[in-house]
Amino acid sequence: MTPRARHAALRASLLCGAVIVVSCSDRPDQSPVTEEPAIDPAVVVDTQAVRNATYMSQFTEIGFVELSDGEFRDAEQRIHAGLDPHMAFGDLDGDPGVEAAVIVGTNTGGSGGFVDLAIVDGRDGDVVNVATLFLGDRLRIHSVAIEEGEVVLDATMHTPDDPMCCPSLRATRRFRMEQGGLVELGRPDGAMDYGPLDGDLIP
Repeated sequence: MTPRARHAALRASLLCGAVIVVSCSDRPDQSPVTEEPAIDPAVVVDTQAVRNATYMSQFTEIGFVELSDGEFRDAEQRIHAGLDPHMAFGDLDGDPGVEAAVIVGTNTGGSGGFVDLAIVDGRDGDVVNVATLFLGDRLRIHSVAIEEGEVVLDATMHTPDDPMCCPSLRATRRFRMEQGGLVELGRPDGAMDYGPLDGDLIP
């Protein structure tokens, strides 16, 4: 084939490819693809990260608190939230990367000390609170662990006869992630009913 013929053949193939691309992209029935949040194992979920993360909160008007070095304060709303020193790191969803199970306590200006269990994961290049479950008012947390894909919490909680100041029932509570949310695996016998066994989540 002469150089002129090869040039003509190459030009024809490029034009043909261009026509194919245009005809495919012009299809009217194509719908946009919605991308799911990407789990990012490259994001480091560690103590420093969780102490400066944003957490879901039912106690603020905007629905979240942004911690700085483990604390959040809003003098106008009289809200103080803070991270408990008990936390655990491990695998809760079977995906690459490490999740954190942390305790967030919130005071709204009264005598209550509201306690949430929060799960933190790496998503789309950031550290994200992906699920939160309300544990109760004025619990005493003794330890948090992650064992075989479950969060294991050692806490002293209330019986129905306890005054709110003074919980007396020490028990082990277990939680796991199901369909992106936190679920408690039953409630200890004799414990006060603090609310539903499943919580808020970010899909």
